[in-house]
Amino acid sequence: MQIKPISFFSSNGVTLTGLSANDIIVKSDQIPRGHIGKLTDLNTIFTTSGGTIAYEVAHKSGGVTRFADNRTSNDNGSFNIMIGEGDSLQIRLTATGSGVLDIVWHGEIQEIREIDQSKAMKINEFDFIENGGI
Repeated sequence: MQIKPISFFSSNGVTLTGLSANDIIVKSDQIPRGHIGKLTDLNTIFTTSGGTIAYEVAHKSGGVTRFADNRTSNDNGSFNIMIGEGDSLQIRLTATGSGVLDIVWHGEIQEIREIDQSKAMKINEFDFIENGGI
């Protein structure tokens, strides 16, 4: 299984002006079917200050998992956040402001290997009965 690099965000000059609290600022593409993703590094630069943001995983089921909150200034770091098939990453505005962001988030994507169920151990009901059950 090959691991491939992926850029979730590479956006300059993203403005928070005109947005309301709880608005999504940016959202990545969904992880393709049959793959899993991992966020490894992020750089979120406030080129002008103002506003508070949060980082989230948006699940294909509709739920959201927030993994970082109350970011108000430059944020650089290494993460190990797994993103499942159909999920995406997003940045949400949590308090209004007039800041401008440069956002660069990188990671990797990998194909999920299917398990061959034909080789799984199966219990034969007659063997079970002949051997006295439980």
